[in-house]
Parts: sequence; C-alpha cells; structure tokens
Amino acid sequence: MYFRIIPGNLDLAGIRDRISDEELGASRFVESKMAQDKESGATKMVNVVKFVPLAPGQIPPDPTVTLASGQSATPPEWRGVMVVKGEAVVIELRR
Repeated sequence: MYFRIIPGNLDLAGIRDRISDEELGASRFVESKMAQDKESGATKMVNVVKFVPLAPGQIPPDPTVTLASGQSATPPEWRGVMVVKGEAVVIELRR
C-alpha cells in the first residue's frame, strides 16, 4: 500500500479525477483520512488517500464520488469524511 495527498480545496469532481488518475497506474483506492498540512506557514486540511497496487495492466472501473445521501440501492465501496472545498463532508465512492 502507499499514500497520496489530495488537496482539501478541490471539489468532488477534482477529487474523483485525482483518484482516477492514480488508479490508471494499476492501483485501487482503499480509504482516505483527513490530516493537517502545515507547509507554507498556514495550517490546511488535506486528504491522505491510501491505494493498493494491482497487477500490471489492471485498472479498476472509474469511481463515482458523491456526497453521502444514504438513498442509493447499491452500497458504496467506501464511505467516509474528506475535505471538499475546505470543509469536512461525508462522501461515498461507488464503481
């Protein structure tokens, strides 16, 4: 497993794009945790995202990242808190 930082100033589409881009390298999103990034003198919240490597050439289906609503017929692959446009919100990732 390995980790990547996704900035907390992105919108849902930006977060989805960062996850998709990383997964193109034969890895799969596992989870995300919020953390403080104290670089540049200001404290900002970021998302520390965990990925697991897959076999070469294996690319998971594109994810869909939405605000959690609890109204979907299919359970999310992952549900948790991420920083979206500077605010902590509960999101769901589905495939």
